[in-house]
Amino acid sequence: MWSGCSLEIKILRAIHAVKPTKTTKGSIVVKQIATLKQALDSAREISALRKEIHFVLLMGPNGAGKNKKGRIICDLGQSIGTYRIVMSDVIKQHRRRKTPLGIQFEQEQGIEDGGGLLSDAPVISAFEEEVLNTFELHKSVQDGHTCRIVLDGFPRNPAQMKRFMSYRVPYTIFAINIGEATCLERVDHRAKMEGPRSDDASAPDRFRLLTRNIGEMTRMAKRSNPHSVILINGILPVRDQIMRILKRTFSPRDVLRMAKRLDNRTDSARSLMDEVEGKKYHGATAHSIPGAQTGWHEQREPSVSSAQLATA
Repeated sequence: MWSGCSLEIKILRAIHAVKPTKTTKGSIVVKQIATLKQALDSAREISALRKEIHFVLLMGPNGAGKNKKGRIICDLGQSIGTYRIVMSDVIKQHRRRKTPLGIQFEQEQGIEDGGGLLSDAPVISAFEEEVLNTFELHKSVQDGHTCRIVLDGFPRNPAQMKRFMSYRVPYTIFAINIGEATCLERVDHRAKMEGPRSDDASAPDRFRLLTRNIGEMTRMAKRSNPHSVILINGILPVRDQIMRILKRTFSPRDVLRMAKRLDNRTDSARSLMDEVEGKKYHGATAHSIPGAQTGWHEQREPSVSSAQLATA
């Protein structure tokens, strides 16, 4: 429905479609209209910032190292206006504060525990609110620099990606490629080191769901901009992965300065596989590292095959 319409037209039509009936209380109608208008206002506000924001999307299943790489990149670029939004943390904050969105997230806890994803509407609302808050912080402390926001956990499905693309804000997707066996091994290691997370019990199902979604979302992005998707081998050392992201995100001068700081970090000297197996892979390539060939381009699902990614 309304497939050829812009986001604003869709929301405006939805607002006008809400009409009181004998069974509909006026207060409910007012709340529905207020929610739709708020969604429209948030989308307009983010769209208005398209010349001042650049999104860096880290996509990958659980265990792909998004959190670690995002944390390092944000630390390296903090002085030039780089921030990070981790949707799992945002959702936890809403739950903790018992906000209206937090109550919705709490009601859907079982879906997430079972390997599914939360409903799109509250997740999108929480994301847009966090983006606007992040930009306000940026303007207060880093005015003059482009606001670069590293995203971890949004978007997570094609519907969220469609909403994200409607903002028309510049973005680059870094799709971190690991195989299912490697993913499950890392999740198991992380659970032993940090304690299990709520969705770790459903890691296999979640891996397959997310890899299918990532395949579809990257195709959507490439249809809009063929150069917006960069594949990252998630088995290689963290430094190699981060340097590729930095080179596609920051100026050469900033990259040189960040590279020097990166070399002084002990947590970037090893691959994530090293942490699991206790091994070192000096000068390794994708062909010489165990498991490096088992990324989502080799999954059986046709939606994430390398051939389709290349021709999308």
